[in-house]
Amino acid sequence: MLIGRGMFACHDAAMADLPDNVRALFERANFVHVASVLPSGAPHSVPVWAGMEGDRIAFFTQPASRKARNLAADPRVALSVV
Repeated sequence: MLIGRGMFACHDAAMADLPDNVRALFERANFVHVASVLPSGAPHSVPVWAGMEGDRIAFFTQPASRKARNLAADPRVALSVV
């Protein structure tokens, strides 16, 4: 769901807490590849800066970007930390 200009968040009661070693990766400046699903079903992967916003991993994107449109249509996402 869109929570602010270019900010997306998802709440899933079944979502696990991040282990400390994973959280540590996102508490400092880090690049991640964000993979979302294109309308065709193919993956779309782009590098972005990511960090923590409270207990959630967050990244910025423009509302009209391909990844924002992908996430609005299908919230499944995969992150790969660089």
